[in-house]
Amino acid sequence: MKNYFSKNYNSLKAKKVVENITDYEIKLIDFGCSKLFSKKNHKKIRGIIGTSLYCSPEVINNLYDEKCDEWSCGVMMYIMLTGEAPFQGETEKKIFEKIKKCEYNFDLPKFQEVNENCKDLIRKLLEPNINKRIKASEALRHPFFTEEFNPNKALTENKDLSVLDILIKIKPPPNKFHEAITAFLCVNYISKDEEKRLREVFRYIDKDSKNYLSQKSIENCLKENGYLVSKKKFKSYSLLLHQTYI
Repeated sequence: MKNYFSKNYNSLKAKKVVENITDYEIKLIDFGCSKLFSKKNHKKIRGIIGTSLYCSPEVINNLYDEKCDEWSCGVMMYIMLTGEAPFQGETEKKIFEKIKKCEYNFDLPKFQEVNENCKDLIRKLLEPNINKRIKASEALRHPFFTEEFNPNKALTENKDLSVLDILIKIKPPPNKFHEAITAFLCVNYISKDEEKRLREVFRYIDKDSKNYLSQKSIENCLKENGYLVSKKKFKSYSLLLHQTYI
């Protein structure tokens, strides 16, 4: 990712972003063309939609299902590690030809620093045969996540839980206008260090990785850390917090 920024953004502001890239999180957005698959409605769809670099072979062949997303995740992993797309070409036609042939490699210098578990997961995501391609649920159980990547451990080793003192004193704004002002101030007048600290505590409380703080998760966290809060008092502010998104 750092390589990608360095190659594509040359302004002083961008260089500052590169220097502190570890403080940022990657978020997936733009699901306007997405489709929900279910066991009852699992028909394959047609139509080449999306950026050519991320298209799977079956998308190019115009008949695909949710397994195309696993392929795209493999492409994203490759790009995040190297700053380059695994399948490149001067035209869309040439890109599609390489995708169909699954022509990519790990010969880039950047991959010398990448462990085998990570490479293996990319290989299984960039599998042209959809029947052999790893499923999302299987990918989450891959050694890359279970052995190499343990975010909960990394985030809780040096957690600063003093923010819990503030958490239990929060009172709901008197009206929507005050709520909007509070939200604006929180988003626009918080330092990077404060944001990082709050994000770590957020992750610590959100043990189920739901990306929002539920009433139960907050209550459990307070109890675990010795905060004795009556149910009546807790309910008075929990409604404000349980919809807090990262």
